[in-house]
Amino acid sequence: MEYKDKKYTYLGGLVHGISTLATGMKTSIKVYFRKKVTEQYPENRKELKMFDRFRGTLNMPHNENNEHRCVACGLCQMACPNDTIKVTGETIETEDGKKKKILAKYEYDLGSCIFCQLCVNACPHDAITFDQNFEHAVFDRTKLVLQLNRPGSKVIEKKTINFAEEENYTIYFFLKDGTDYNTVDTELRRGNNYTFSIDLSLDTNNDKEIDTNYPSKKPTSETITSIKEEPKIKMYIDSSTSNSITYKYIVVDYDNALVKEEDKYLIHYTVGEDSTEEYTTEISNTASMETFTLSNLTNETIYNIYYNKANMAEKYGKRSC
Repeated sequence: MEYKDKKYTYLGGLVHGISTLATGMKTSIKVYFRKKVTEQYPENRKELKMFDRFRGTLNMPHNENNEHRCVACGLCQMACPNDTIKVTGETIETEDGKKKKILAKYEYDLGSCIFCQLCVNACPHDAITFDQNFEHAVFDRTKLVLQLNRPGSKVIEKKTINFAEEENYTIYFFLKDGTDYNTVDTELRRGNNYTFSIDLSLDTNNDKEIDTNYPSKKPTSETITSIKEEPKIKMYIDSSTSNSITYKYIVVDYDNALVKEEDKYLIHYTVGEDSTEEYTTEISNTASMETFTLSNLTNETIYNIYYNKANMAEKYGKRSC
């Protein structure tokens, strides 16, 4: 018997085949014995949150001024392998007489989308993104063809600032949901510290040319801290014995603010007012009701429950609940 230029005896080939099969089944067997989680949908619709990488519906974020980032370049349309996107642009004349292409209509056919995210990766302005909406069922397929740019919306314009007239300006940055504190973010997300620098092009002597010697150093903002949304562990007593209490709980943690170890949250507790001995029990990241039990209790004993929360990506602290 030959296998990839290797010769095996009948018995050797049999052993080799069994070992390769065992290697291939390793992941399947591991998942088979993992604890199963059943989502109580649609009862838990309000609390249900899909995992961070889930691709639901393509959308185009707009700010409070009904502005978006799309410049109608069409790169997303060209990147789409299924002709799901149709970008319609139009040319207008600006106040200074220059011609400019703007977005007229951005159509997205959800019914033919394969959720490959090539369009999002191709966009140079982060104008489109996938949300976590998974309820796509309709009775009329024409309702799956969506217009992503809102009526009357326009692209966020670059603004020329006259420092002689105004001194203070407000700049908005849109942050996505936070990730686990061990994750190194490559995009703007809650739970990180940010410092912004500004490239300035100044004409201080009104000669219609940009100064070459000013500024000598980029203006830099102070460090800005973006705090994650407060996590919630809702729980109530389900049952109790003389030395234990069982809680039913549900976890709401949109920004991954709770510290996890191998996809499990840790609940810590102490028994007695002055006790320093700490006990630990695991709970799951689930939007359906589960249970955990505090043991080593006695009658009329005061106990304290804690969980670890990571407001920032690089550190976390103990939190009382």
